[in-house]
Amino acid sequence: MAEFDLNGLYEEVAGYRGYPFPVDLDKLPKAVLEQQRNRYRLLTGQAVDGQPVIAPVTLGDVALGHVEEGKTTVGLQPMVVLEGKKRIVKSVIAGGLYDGTVKEFINFDDYKIRVFGVLANRKTQGAYPVDEADLLKGLWLRNESLFFSNVATDGLFENVVITDIKLKELNKAPGMQLYEIKAISDSTLDAERLKGNAKT
Repeated sequence: MAEFDLNGLYEEVAGYRGYPFPVDLDKLPKAVLEQQRNRYRLLTGQAVDGQPVIAPVTLGDVALGHVEEGKTTVGLQPMVVLEGKKRIVKSVIAGGLYDGTVKEFINFDDYKIRVFGVLANRKTQGAYPVDEADLLKGLWLRNESLFFSNVATDGLFENVVITDIKLKELNKAPGMQLYEIKAISDSTLDAERLKGNAKT
């Protein structure tokens, strides 16, 4: 069985060092405890500060890195990187009496999600994970909103649309496949049709 540092691998290919979930704060040195408490707010769903999290993900009918009833289990625990931003319109005031711009908050933009993971052939050790790769490709080909669940995103949104998928070479572990999925959050739009008589 291949052995490698999963956290170090994700850091090498993604440029981020993920935080394994759950975090045992009692084992951290006092000097870094407060900093880690702030990061722990993300892992309990209280904040989004960009800290990558290594934790199970449910995407559509596929369970990434964990076993879930009614889902197909694929790969090792992935790392999730979450990015959110506001949509703001900036307007310039003519006349030269006001430096800068006037900012008008419109709404929150879609969250951007990146999922890094490793596929492994659970049936035949050392063989390329063909079935697992096909499952991910199948998710990408579905032109619809998919259910998404992860400790870093629960409470923020429930659905995503996959925009990109990449399969990358993994020399350190033959028979395994590194992947990256990019997605954006998708919210349900409740539209109400207004009824009335048209005036002519």
